[in-house]
Amino acid sequence: MKKFSIGKNMFIDASSEWFEIFRKIQNASIVNFNHKVFEFIAGGYHPNLLTLTIACFLAKYGGWLAYAGAIGSIWGKSSRSSYIFFAILVSGLAAVAAHSLADYINHPRPFMLGLSPAYVTHSARGSFPSAHATVLWSLGFIYLLRTNIRWTGGWIIICALMTSWGRVYTGLHFPIDIIGGIILGSIIALLFGSMNFIASLLANRFRSTVDAPYKCKS
Repeated sequence: MKKFSIGKNMFIDASSEWFEIFRKIQNASIVNFNHKVFEFIAGGYHPNLLTLTIACFLAKYGGWLAYAGAIGSIWGKSSRSSYIFFAILVSGLAAVAAHSLADYINHPRPFMLGLSPAYVTHSARGSFPSAHATVLWSLGFIYLLRTNIRWTGGWIIICALMTSWGRVYTGLHFPIDIIGGIILGSIIALLFGSMNFIASLLANRFRSTVDAPYKCKS
């Protein structure tokens, strides 16, 4: 009989009605907390006009500011170009992954539930995880993995924070959507970093193998 822990030395049968009730209570608590945090951050139906203007700008263009910094970091440093190219490529794949997950989970957006107007035009599609958060945080973390472009990585993370806030404030996302995007982005960045590390080791080993005969001759 499969049991589920609900506290210290406290278990219930996973197939029982009590388990189903407990699971629903847990889910309701998470949803309630998510909505409360959203109400605290978002502009809602009576936003401050200046704050709303800034939030709309960041929600729409914060990602482009991040990519401007990402692409600008190539300038004058050709040694970085291949790493940056693959980083940007992976961030594009991260968008595909986030959109696919969001379509599968199909979690409604705040404006779809009537919790806020959509101050930025957006389709009524699933919101979890946030594709913007996934893309920008994955790109930022990937940049932070490389010593000589960490300043740019910091800029991308700042843009990610501002964009994430803007998209919550304007009613497009819940805070949990952003958290989901950060987690997914972190996983993608770790996978990229691991693959890059392994590729570097293999390249160095291959290089040393090729150079070895010439060193013996000299």
